[in-house]
Amino acid sequence: MLAETPSGQLIAHTEYVLESLLGEPNKKLSSKREYRYGSNGSLSCCLDGEKRGTWFNFETGEKGNLFHLIQKTLNLNFKQSLEYAAKLTGEDINTVINHERRVIIKNNSQLPSKNKTQKYAEQLAKESIPLSNTPAAKYLKETRGIHNLKGNDIRFHPKVWTNKEEKTKYRPALISIARDKENSIKAVEVVYLDPKSFTKAKMEIKSKKSFGSKKGNAVILNEGKNRDSVTYLTEGVETGLSVRDAVSSERVLAVLGKSNFATIDMGLLTNKVVLCVDNDGKAINKDEKLLEAIERLKANGKEVLISVPKNHNDFNDLARNDGFKAVVETLKNASSDIISNLQQKPLSANLTSMQIEQSIKSINQKESLKIPADITTKEIQRDRLLHHIEREIY
Repeated sequence: MLAETPSGQLIAHTEYVLESLLGEPNKKLSSKREYRYGSNGSLSCCLDGEKRGTWFNFETGEKGNLFHLIQKTLNLNFKQSLEYAAKLTGEDINTVINHERRVIIKNNSQLPSKNKTQKYAEQLAKESIPLSNTPAAKYLKETRGIHNLKGNDIRFHPKVWTNKEEKTKYRPALISIARDKENSIKAVEVVYLDPKSFTKAKMEIKSKKSFGSKKGNAVILNEGKNRDSVTYLTEGVETGLSVRDAVSSERVLAVLGKSNFATIDMGLLTNKVVLCVDNDGKAINKDEKLLEAIERLKANGKEVLISVPKNHNDFNDLARNDGFKAVVETLKNASSDIISNLQQKPLSANLTSMQIEQSIKSINQKESLKIPADITTKEIQRDRLLHHIEREIY
């Protein structure tokens, strides 16, 4: 069971760990499900469910587990943070290390390599060809009603791997290339196509799949004229292409999923951001993923507006049914009213050196803890393992 592991023991005492490190939470903004720190609650620490023991800083975008929080708050190196956590849970440091080593070995044997999917994404991008006269072009024009196919990162690939469980192992696909702020290829999203009907292929798995990491990255559909341009963020590529036609002088990015609104790298954005949200029936003020994104953007000084197509699933659906002008009008009416009650300037959760010192003294008094001295040469082998564990945890 989780509680029997060192990390599980730490999670089981989440409230104690948080209060020992950071003091009393902001009672007005906290609940049974989460602790909030800072006068505006910019640091959120989860107390419930599968994410118990994890935290997110809306101001900086940083997040992690309790190991990370101990290391960051008390300015400890990784070995010291493990020692500290082991002391809190009553475990020996060797127990912690051996457990994490077993987890690493198990994960490495069962999980696919991230590097492998990243390399495949780069391979697909390199092998892909322009859209002109391809099944992908016909899919966008005939099925999606999109005729402006300009752009270097929307392409076609004739043979993309599907899944070992699929009868058809390779299919033609629309290729969308996601890049980081340095313009490096980080992910590729594919839409598998039926070459005869020019629609999405009917498959056992979903007809849309990603290779590489989408987190923090985006498909750049329109660069925008300059840094004063408005950045329009859309969930999907087809939606983004419909929005692009309505705001041809602005910056348009597809983040490849609503959850990625909250992870987008600020270096890809201008100062004003419009979130073009699909109308999936969920109330915006109750959409946790969207609220997280809004709070993070505002914490980074962005002006945030929201635009949602009424009576249609998304902007592509709106364009196909009501025409181009309907998209233009909907985007013109983008509003900040729904998010006007969110925090304007979240405060940093960073502690002063005096607070850190007091936290250490408090824990030391309760646990009789002594932070270990520098690592000696006799511990070189253990250090190598610790560095490996650190990479895995991060």
